Amino acid sequence: MINEYSRLEKIAKVSKKTTKKAVNWLKDTYLENKSLVDTTIIGTASFVGASEVVSNVLNVPIDTGALITSSSLIYSHSINKFANWLNKKTTYGDYKAAIATYLTAGLIAIPGIHKLANLSDNPNIVDFASNAFNNSPEYLAILLGTYAGSKVFKKVKEITLPNESISSEEEKIKPEQFEEKYKKFEFKEKLKSNIRTAFAGLGLVYLLSTGVGFSNNSSSINKEFNQMPLGILVSKDKIINDGDLMNIDIFLKKNYKEGSENLKVKYYMQNTNIPLPKLDSLNQIEPDYYENMIFLGERNDMPLDSGKVLSGFFEFDSKIENNFEKGTAYINPLIDSKTNKKIDSGKYKFLVELWDGDKKIGHKWWGSEKQDEYFFNFKNGVKDDLFTNIKRIDSKTGKKVFIYKQALSSSKMERETLEVADYLQPHFYDFSYGSNKSIILEPRTQLKTMRTIQKRARDNNIKVIPMIGAFNKNIIDKILDNPNTYSQKISDKIKSLRLNGVTIDFESVKLGKNDSNKLIHFMKILRGKLPKGEYKIAIAVSPRFEGSEKGHLHHGFYNYKCLAPNVDFLEIMAYDFHINSKRDFNQVLPQDMFKKVLEYSDSTISNDKKVILMPLYGYVWNSNGTPRGTLSARNNKIYLDHAIAKQYMNGELRITTKNSIVTAQDARVFYKRFKLLEKYNVLNAGGWRQTHGTKGIFNEYKTWKKK
Repeated sequence: MINEYSRLEKIAKVSKKTTKKAVNWLKDTYLENKSLVDTTIIGTASFVGASEVVSNVLNVPIDTGALITSSSLIYSHSINKFANWLNKKTTYGDYKAAIATYLTAGLIAIPGIHKLANLSDNPNIVDFASNAFNNSPEYLAILLGTYAGSKVFKKVKEITLPNESISSEEEKIKPEQFEEKYKKFEFKEKLKSNIRTAFAGLGLVYLLSTGVGFSNNSSSINKEFNQMPLGILVSKDKIINDGDLMNIDIFLKKNYKEGSENLKVKYYMQNTNIPLPKLDSLNQIEPDYYENMIFLGERNDMPLDSGKVLSGFFEFDSKIENNFEKGTAYINPLIDSKTNKKIDSGKYKFLVELWDGDKKIGHKWWGSEKQDEYFFNFKNGVKDDLFTNIKRIDSKTGKKVFIYKQALSSSKMERETLEVADYLQPHFYDFSYGSNKSIILEPRTQLKTMRTIQKRARDNNIKVIPMIGAFNKNIIDKILDNPNTYSQKISDKIKSLRLNGVTIDFESVKLGKNDSNKLIHFMKILRGKLPKGEYKIAIAVSPRFEGSEKGHLHHGFYNYKCLAPNVDFLEIMAYDFHINSKRDFNQVLPQDMFKKVLEYSDSTISNDKKVILMPLYGYVWNSNGTPRGTLSARNNKIYLDHAIAKQYMNGELRITTKNSIVTAQDARVFYKRFKLLEKYNVLNAGGWRQTHGTKGIFNEYKTWKKK
């Protein structure tokens, strides 16, 4: 044992000496070649940094960014040398020849850089030229930026490069003066050397963090989207229980100029028991694979400008009968929609695709293509609610409650709705494109679900006036241009299902005052097909206030006074004031704006026809001001449990956590709102949407209705 210890001790001593020698050798080698080593590190870090900037600006892989950066450096310096030589040889003078050279070189550089950024693409010459010059500002900025950066690097190198010795002229001065000069010289050179070393140290840290992966999670996520103008962040990274939310935040990394208004996002889920698909030669998922996936729907309101976020807001609801309820946030991946049976595995991958019309631009898996599996694990454990022995709240003063129901299969807050609602507005149908671009009235759920909703409502003396929506300008234009055809489709559907009426919701920010007469005419035709007294007709309208058309052109689409004669109710959508260009943590329904909306409606609509729809949801931002997504009032606790500050501001609850700013709805918020409704003698109040509410909020509806 002692001999073994002695042997280990000797090995340790030898290792210590060897390590010390190696360290000293590295130190001596570095000091002997200090300038060269520092320059190499700074230069490499600068090049990698420039490549990464190019990669992010053009949404290309880092190696393509490096190729473009090096090509731009060589090209710009070559052109500069040629221009200087030409300027000396030419007789024009005044740098005219050089300027002409620079302009010509810039025009040549645009298609050159575009080709380097899209090596795998082979479009026709017209498309290539169009796409290249659409991106010309970025390409020219890269060309000039790399050249300017190289000049800055060269200047820094000259300034910080130590001189070998004091000049011969200075050696001729008196010894005492020379000594003083030499001290200053020595201090100056040490300072320059230290500055240079500091730059090299920062460059080394940057290179290590880039190569080894020390960067934070969001940065590493963004780098996975180099081949498409799409970024994705997900808020859930743990087991998902019934009622839990997932935010899939999707954003464009730069302005997308190749597309038009056809950008859309498609969502899918896939059981982890099924392996990821093989990609074809075009890096696309083979079509047959889609048959095995759960299609969760699509959105066509992708923002075209960078910096804005489209939040895919999903909530696990074990009560819905399908994998996904179209047009809603509700998913139940534990149910097979084909067999209506439970699926054994609760683990799922998530797929997001970005499309421009019929062309897929790119996709991203969560649970993934790179072995860093990211699964959603769903846990089912909630019993179905029973909807018997409902205690109805009726008003003695003529007050009515309207509740909008988007998640048609969900029974969240169902009992509370059945207790207080007078009109239920389930979102049964939307106008959408069918085959051959024909416009069809598409159901958003099964007939069985519609019948269940109707029966529950009628058993509790609630009228069902379902919403029929259209949210695409081209579709709305066609409907309004053919009022007899499409009003007949609506009338036939309402009568065949024996419903109590209909709620029309035609929305597009691209429609304004010039289109309002067509909407008025359409509602007049519809009224003729669904006669007053037999059917109720409601129309959802924007929350107008005095002068609102100046900043919200689409408000002019809804002429309250002219619409009123042909409908029973004008439903004012008093929410979404948080949606603006600044995203400045605004309230969904600010108190000051609520008053303006009530004042305007008070002067234009009679109380019996006016319905004030109020939001049952809030909104969440990251602390830096970027939007995160909608927050159901039922989920306020997620943020309240981590609040570092909370206060009521301008009509809503403001919650501040370490990483988030939240504007939320709760019972106290609604208590204040109903006080305002009483002040303006409002007789009809609504909630958007049923499943976002809480018992406390619904109790405020009951209290108001009783007064």
